[in-house]
Amino acid sequence: MAINLGFTPQELDYANRIYNESGGWLPKLAHEVMGNNFDSMQEIVKYCIKLRDDEYFQEAIKDVTNNHVFYEIPHESLDVLKKHYVKMKKSFNRGGKFFINDDFSSLMIKESASLVECRDLEPPYDIYNGGRFIDGSDRYKLFKKGTKESTIITQRHPYAETEEDLKSEQAKIEKMDDNNYLVKIKNEYVGILNRFAICVSTKPPAFHCGCFCILNSAGNIIYVYAVEFAGDLKFDKKIENNLGRWNNGLIVMAIGYKKKELEPLLMKACEYLKKYVDPRVVVLVKPEHVFEEKTNWLVEKEEETEFNY
Repeated sequence: MAINLGFTPQELDYANRIYNESGGWLPKLAHEVMGNNFDSMQEIVKYCIKLRDDEYFQEAIKDVTNNHVFYEIPHESLDVLKKHYVKMKKSFNRGGKFFINDDFSSLMIKESASLVECRDLEPPYDIYNGGRFIDGSDRYKLFKKGTKESTIITQRHPYAETEEDLKSEQAKIEKMDDNNYLVKIKNEYVGILNRFAICVSTKPPAFHCGCFCILNSAGNIIYVYAVEFAGDLKFDKKIENNLGRWNNGLIVMAIGYKKKELEPLLMKACEYLKKYVDPRVVVLVKPEHVFEEKTNWLVEKEEETEFNY
């Protein structure tokens, strides 16, 4: 993979001819090679020649071009190359801009509601227990999470002959609108499903389930990564507040629950982003953590102890 370093073909040609003849920058030779272009192009050609002997720069180039997949973010190599593109931007006005607005994630998934699963509910509320419907419709949107009970939204109403039959210490149902009901269920019987978010940030992730690092022509490093979250309300809130909105260096482009959807969504987000940021280097980093489809129960069951007599 060749990297576009921002030099024109003519500048590269001048630099190669001067370097091959002298092994460095010689003003007299540069005058002969560049002719009338010497005054306007000498600084950028001199800088191009300087990079030929910069060991750190050359190693960084090899690192990002020879490795297709990394097991950790190559911060050192990216930082070396970032300095180059920043210099090209500041000294020679080469390179584009980096800008993301609220319309950036228009083609991505916008569903953000937490999904919950229920267990061990007795009739008539056993209709909400997980595993009853093979189409996955036994998972419900979380309306509110409380310290002792949580509320789900559903179009299902438990069967009961009388209002008295609906009374239970486990759950309580009430009408929300023409199509939906609110069901309050004690937290002992409720679990929140694991979710992943596809994020774009100018800050490296603290942990991730797969990450692309994109270095653009202006010297910006943008991280496109997946992160698992569920149960940490403060973190959940941060993710949902940034869904489709660029805020404090972070935008969330999608939220999902199914493991098979994570990698395609991550790649889709990366390809979409590349259209807007003028990329020069793109590297893939293997997941630090593999996303799991699981339910995080709000109250863990006490383990039963077996006694052998």
